[in-house]
Amino acid sequence: MKLDQIAHHPEAQVVTKFTHEALECIVLNMRDRHYCGYVRTPFDGHHEEFQSAIDVHGGLTYGIDPDGWVGFDTAHAFDVPYDVDGNALTNNPLATMRAKRGFGDEHDISWKPADVVEETKRLAEQIAELAPKGEIAEDAEIIDG
Repeated sequence: MKLDQIAHHPEAQVVTKFTHEALECIVLNMRDRHYCGYVRTPFDGHHEEFQSAIDVHGGLTYGIDPDGWVGFDTAHAFDVPYDVDGNALTNNPLATMRAKRGFGDEHDISWKPADVVEETKRLAEQIAELAPKGEIAEDAEIIDG
């Protein structure tokens, strides 16, 4: 699987790639607007029933694609993405407005890259728990970018 097949946009940048629960994971910065987290499941596109059992921020917003990738994004109402230094992502109007005001709404959900990594790990843990025993390879190959 090539990165551009997951990213949906040529300007998406890899924040990090890692393996968690023996599953491939990737976090992307989407055009400096928001982040997305993806996990490659051991399922193909014909295993939809597990999707209703997943609890991830905003629900699954990508997949299952033919290669088993699923993902979520941080582009929902009240999601406010920041970079690692706490600066609003430059192409996200809500984040920029909140940063200029110097405060956030009590309903805002702040997203730094580390937060998206943790949510991606949580997604991988749920998938690993739902996968039939033996369907997850112990040596998952990291995707090429």
